[in-house]
Amino acid sequence: MNQMELTMNDTALEELEDAIHSLSQPMTALLFAVEMAALRTTPEQLQDALNTARTECRRAVSELERVRDAAARLHAGGAR
Repeated sequence: MNQMELTMNDTALEELEDAIHSLSQPMTALLFAVEMAALRTTPEQLQDALNTARTECRRAVSELERVRDAAARLHAGGAR
């Protein structure tokens, strides 16, 4: 493996670590929204909690895409 491949792998690994860390934020918020939904008493409160959960799910999916992309780059660099 040459220096350029090592640098690319280091960059991909850093991005992977950052994405994994960033994934914890929407997952924690999602858990909170779902727990709060269980405590809601009006349809409006429940809808608000579900909207928050939907938003956090989308954030989590976006972070998972970053993880997948970084892992693919690591795999491609290691396969050469």
